Amino acid sequence: ANNASPTFLLSGNNMGSGSLGTGTTFTSSGSYTQELTTTSGTGTHLAFTDGNTGTFTVSNFKVTSHKAEAFVHTWYDQAGSNNAVQATAANQPKIAQSGALLADGLDFDGSNDFLESTSLSSIYTGTDTVSSAFIVVNSDAASTTQYIVGAGSTSASNPMYNTLFHSGGNIGWQARDDAGTLKSNLSATPYVANQMYLVSNINSGTTTDFNSNAVIKDNGADSDVGAKTINTVKLGARGNGSTSPLNGSIKEAIFYATDQSNNRFKIESNINNYYSLYTTSGNGF
Repeated sequence: ANNASPTFLLSGNNMGSGSLGTGTTFTSSGSYTQELTTTSGTGTHLAFTDGNTGTFTVSNFKVTSHKAEAFVHTWYDQAGSNNAVQATAANQPKIAQSGALLADGLDFDGSNDFLESTSLSSIYTGTDTVSSAFIVVNSDAASTTQYIVGAGSTSASNPMYNTLFHSGGNIGWQARDDAGTLKSNLSATPYVANQMYLVSNINSGTTTDFNSNAVIKDNGADSDVGAKTINTVKLGARGNGSTSPLNGSIKEAIFYATDQSNNRFKIESNINNYYSLYTTSGNGF
């Protein structure tokens, strides 16, 4: 300032840190620093005004744009009917960091992130229901129980059909009916942390075929349980609760209300060709 009394006006959502406040008036030369952060961008401004005679100089004035994170509220189903949704902001998986999409897809924080589809539950509920799921997923933590896909009930602990990383260091599956009858294989195939896998879980109604990176780990395993009253399917969490959430990423999730055993190789090949997950594993690779 030079023989002037300029006023530094700030208006914003978050004044941040610095030596100036809204309506600050200063009368001597000096260096002043203030950080203004906006979250909405509406009505936010910086203004230098001088209601007195004289002159003043503003130098080293910088505007910096900070790229932010992005999170997923709705993962839209290409078929248009089974969107996976998370309305609670704190529980939404991350899709972008510093303005760039994450290479591994949707990142689930291992604390409380998950996406939920209630309409998808129709392929799991009932007796001897048939379903197929193909998931591209990784885990950031070894030997930790984490649910990849959890089909269950929001009001009961028993019915479930799950695909999960297990604390024994393997990827496996579980089927349990309303009465608590359980069939499972939690040691179907070992997994390594921070490695992407294509996991296929095909249920014929009474048996399960379970595959990892196109290699068959369970072929016709007994998964014949009774009636399952399932009303929700969660990506990244168990259907009947919030324990053991996924600490990892999901790139793709494909569900069918049919037995895709005869098409498994073609489906897995197409997914692998797109993501380059493996080159030597499986039938024909």
